[in-house]
Order: sequence, then C-alpha cells, then structure tokens
Amino acid sequence: MSRNFRGSSWLPQPATGHYELARALWGQNRWQDAAPHARKAVGLQPALAPAYVVLGNVMLRERNAPGALKAFKEYLRLEPKGAMAAPVRDMVIKIEKALGSPK
Repeated sequence: MSRNFRGSSWLPQPATGHYELARALWGQNRWQDAAPHARKAVGLQPALAPAYVVLGNVMLRERNAPGALKAFKEYLRLEPKGAMAAPVRDMVIKIEKALGSPK
C-alpha cells in the first residue's frame, strides 16, 4: 500500500527548499544562481517573508532598485517586527532616497 505524505508537516515544503537554497547560494556570493530560487520561493508561497529579503538583495545586484524596494516592502508588510525588519527598513529608506521617491 502506497502512502501519500504530501502535506505532512515533517516533509520540507517546496517553497522553503527554494528559499533555503537561495539563501545558501547568496551566502556563497552566487547571487545569479540564487535568483531563480528566490523567485520560485515567493511564487510558491507568497507569505514566506524571509524569501523577499533574499529576492530584494538579488534585485539590487541586478540593478533593479524598484523591484528590490517592492520586495523589501513586502517583507515588512508580512513581518513588520521580524528579525530582519530593522535593516530592511534602513534599506527601504536608502532605496527611496536614491530613487527620489520617499513614501
């Protein structure tokens, strides 16, 4: 008899796996390799707040400041008091200032 464990809490979820891989690749300064995994993570699980931080950092490396700003703001919307909230807020301010669009 085959058992279906899909959705079991002890199995890693695909979005989490993509996020962890993106984070690891980012840590190795392999941001180009991290990019598709960060995008896949937020696509699969839009409420996975930390993935938006990796995505925002990747977008900054891609010279996509408006995209990075959007990703960082989404992180703050999802986890306004999260572990990365303070540095992300600082980054939002820097990007808005650089873009000339404080809001």
